[in-house]
Amino acid sequence: MKNTTQATRFPLDYDALEKGCYIPPDEIQAVCAHPRDTKKYQLYVLTLIETIRKHLYANGKPYTVKQDRDGVRILTDEEATAYNASRWDTLKGQLGRTHMQMLGVQTPLLADDAARNAHLRRCQLQAFELSGMHDGLKRGLNGIKATELAVKATELAVKATESTAP
Repeated sequence: MKNTTQATRFPLDYDALEKGCYIPPDEIQAVCAHPRDTKKYQLYVLTLIETIRKHLYANGKPYTVKQDRDGVRILTDEEATAYNASRWDTLKGQLGRTHMQMLGVQTPLLADDAARNAHLRRCQLQAFELSGMHDGLKRGLNGIKATELAVKATELAVKATESTAP
């Protein structure tokens, strides 16, 4: 007798995942064998999200994967736009706060010259990066404004040409 059982990937077939997919908590719990309300389950979910993300990235699919109601969701394009924009803003704020906390360290109290120099160098590099991000944002916004003005000028020129045409 021939075995007709289909082979499936364990715990999930990552190649079958697409935008909008949701992996329910019951399915995750069946695989990890930990109750949903435990830290082990939450850790498993975070590990699963990272595994899925790495697999999708390696296959040219930079999808947004996140935890959603104890399950895992691959966001649609509309969801990913809002989620990633919010996440970007949050992380930018965290960068600024972290830099301020680095500046709050009392360097004379650090153990030795090497530690003090390393700390001051890190502060300096962070300041350069934050400044570069700020300058890049300003340049990007100025570029967008210039593009919008050029489009508006083109639209006005087209309207003017249409109104003077016989």
